[in-house]
Amino acid sequence: MKIQQENVDKLNAVLNITLNPEDYSASYEKALKDYGKRVSLPGFRAGKVPAPVVRKRFGKSLLADEINKIINNAITAHIQENKLEVLGNPLPRNIEADGGNWENPADFNFSYDLGLAPQFEIKLSSKDKQNFYLIKVDDEMINKQIGDMARRYGKLSTPDVAGDNDLLIVDLVELDENGEAKEDGITASTTVSLEFVKDKTTKKALVGTKIGDVVKVDAKKLADDEHDLSRMLKLTADQLKALKSSFNLTVKEVRTLTPAALDQDLFDKVFGKDTVKDEAEFRAKITEQLKNNFVNDSNRLFKRDITNALLDKTELNLPDEFLKRWIMASNERPISNDQLELEYPNYAKGLKWQLIENKLFQEGSLKIENEDLMTEAKAIMADQFARYGVPIDSEDLLLQSAQRLLGNREEMRYVYEQVAEKKLMSFIKDNITVKETEVSFDEFVKMAQAENK
Repeated sequence: MKIQQENVDKLNAVLNITLNPEDYSASYEKALKDYGKRVSLPGFRAGKVPAPVVRKRFGKSLLADEINKIINNAITAHIQENKLEVLGNPLPRNIEADGGNWENPADFNFSYDLGLAPQFEIKLSSKDKQNFYLIKVDDEMINKQIGDMARRYGKLSTPDVAGDNDLLIVDLVELDENGEAKEDGITASTTVSLEFVKDKTTKKALVGTKIGDVVKVDAKKLADDEHDLSRMLKLTADQLKALKSSFNLTVKEVRTLTPAALDQDLFDKVFGKDTVKDEAEFRAKITEQLKNNFVNDSNRLFKRDITNALLDKTELNLPDEFLKRWIMASNERPISNDQLELEYPNYAKGLKWQLIENKLFQEGSLKIENEDLMTEAKAIMADQFARYGVPIDSEDLLLQSAQRLLGNREEMRYVYEQVAEKKLMSFIKDNITVKETEVSFDEFVKMAQAENK
């Protein structure tokens, strides 16, 4: 066997491979013999098909299989021995028989294109500056959170007449142009929270209603959020947009939610018995909770911003044409050229960032140990327990839950990725200048929603 590598440029190479009969004859003959022991054909007992018949009926496909194995092993060995960093998988240029054919095989020549990973440097220093945005937890936000908790643990009652902030359980019936129930029209049983009805005319018509009252409404004004309206009416976004009809709204129930008092009973229900003793401690605990909740959002925005900054800073080219061919060849579903051109920039950006991540892991000598995975898995499980209000009775329970999590391959991969990201972000922060900047919630949302480069 002869393998020659021709470097087209820094990012592309061609492997030329020549196979002689002595390279494949032995394994080919063995494959014929083994297959003959298993194959069953009409007129022959199983495993007793004569070798010439096996060769004639199955020789070409068996030869192709054996040559394919030899070629793949040879390419893998060449890449490993020469320490090549390749992108994607080698792509065949052509397959042609030289001095023979598949019926009478002799020498075979194969050519494969290789996409090579770019060589680049990335240096982090204190001159690299990046903001780390923290959401400012203000009194308005704290008060809203307290109000939500008070309502969550409040009590429901059933008044005779609906008030400004009451909840109505209603039936909706679509009307035709004559104000009659539309044949095969939209009907729905749903809830309407008067607190969130912003249209003044609609709200005025509903406040003061009682069970059995029927009110003609524009259903699209029962909520501002399109997702809520779609859920209420069981319509798609397009159906909702096209909706022009009025509806009869029949009040079935009226419910009033009386928020819980800010007392020890509420404090215990939210944070556990005697964890906080008064309203000041309650507010402090909520402030801490909100800040912790926002940390993940801050980390996500920081990762996005530092990713863009390092991509801009790093001179990094890819074998684009090779990668496009590889995507077309390896995609499970057919992909058009137009779709490829549309999606390739995002793919290339993701691949470049992956190369940068790998380089930084090498430069920082970053490693992921089993202890790191277990610590992260325990943190994930502790968060899940807390979210669902399940008490953690012992460290053994947490350990067993973490072990089960890591025993699932998909969950294990997720934990690994989380640990890798945290280690990488920590390394980056330690080697650049990070300025913590407090912004309002609305400012943060605006930045988070800004289009990626």
